[in-house]
Amino acid sequence: MFLLIALLTGPATGIADERKGQRFSVHELHQACLKLLTEALHNPLYNVRSASAKALGESRDEAAVPLLGTALSDPDSMVRSFAVEALGEIGSKAATQVLVRGLKDSDSYIRALTLKTLGDQNDSAFDSVLRQGMSDPDAGIRFAAAVGMAKRGDRTAVETVIQALHSPQPQNRTIAAGFLSGSKQADILHALVRLLEDPDPTVRLTAALALGRSADPGSLDPLLKTLHDEDSSVRAAAAEALGELKQPKAIASLKEMMSDPDPLVRIAADQATALLSAKPDDRSLKASLKDSDFDVRASSARALGRIRDRNAIPLLARSLRDPVPRVRIATVRALGMIGGSKALKILRTGLTDPDVSVQSYAAGNILRLLKKTSSKKKG
Repeated sequence: MFLLIALLTGPATGIADERKGQRFSVHELHQACLKLLTEALHNPLYNVRSASAKALGESRDEAAVPLLGTALSDPDSMVRSFAVEALGEIGSKAATQVLVRGLKDSDSYIRALTLKTLGDQNDSAFDSVLRQGMSDPDAGIRFAAAVGMAKRGDRTAVETVIQALHSPQPQNRTIAAGFLSGSKQADILHALVRLLEDPDPTVRLTAALALGRSADPGSLDPLLKTLHDEDSSVRAAAAEALGELKQPKAIASLKEMMSDPDPLVRIAADQATALLSAKPDDRSLKASLKDSDFDVRASSARALGRIRDRNAIPLLARSLRDPVPRVRIATVRALGMIGGSKALKILRTGLTDPDVSVQSYAAGNILRLLKKTSSKKKG
């Protein structure tokens, strides 16, 4: 397989413009994307370095592991946190070996996030590290370790986690619910359901998303009720969560939400309905790509990516010319989720975007698609 792209190194963007008529191998494209992401990791702006770390995680590429190891030493804690999450996304043995370095970070939140990420790996080799963390003097680290052990069925850890969900501080309840995303423990799921009625909307929103990622059928009725929450962001989260439950019974209620006054709720309901339907209708999502509100355009692009809508690729190609970088970032990530040769071809144009963060996400998703192509060939 060969692709057309110019691999010229420029001082600002890493990859300059495309030259027709020249052929470059997949290996050269792979190396060029890694070079761009490496340069972005050394950008003076922390948000660009953060974007690069997140994009490296989305790539699922083993070659990203050493670069993320470098990001673990970044002076900005946000960049380091994204590096921890990215290594968890890659999830390989090599990534995990680098990830454990986060346990020695100077920031207690990074140490807690590292423990939580190691707990998600479901590898008994880390049980002793998690048990040790449950005795740490820092409450956040103790909680992160308890989450990992709770997922392994440790009853003491389950009780510790549930207690954290009842913290008097809304921020603590939010963090606790977020860390428990995807939990399968019945006691924890019941506690998360109760948080759907929490007085703080951010807590309710986080609990809804956590329940969606659990894929627990018992969460269906509570989430359907949450579709009528007074806060629009909570309604949108409930709609998104229902799409992840894979319960077609939710379709009728979701269709009612398509008349919600908030366009972001409508998009979430559209996305969920499409995920649950045998023949999804993407017309309203495609129309939202032209909305005057850039948040709506970005959300629509993300939704089209999540439902893997290949028919939307031509419209997403136009969205790469959107004047708002956030929309272009959502677009390249959507193309990466959709995949295929057409999406890959369009993603290459993102490598020359005037915004370095957009370039980074384009490079990361190109690496992801190249990896998929390579895996199919080997299979």
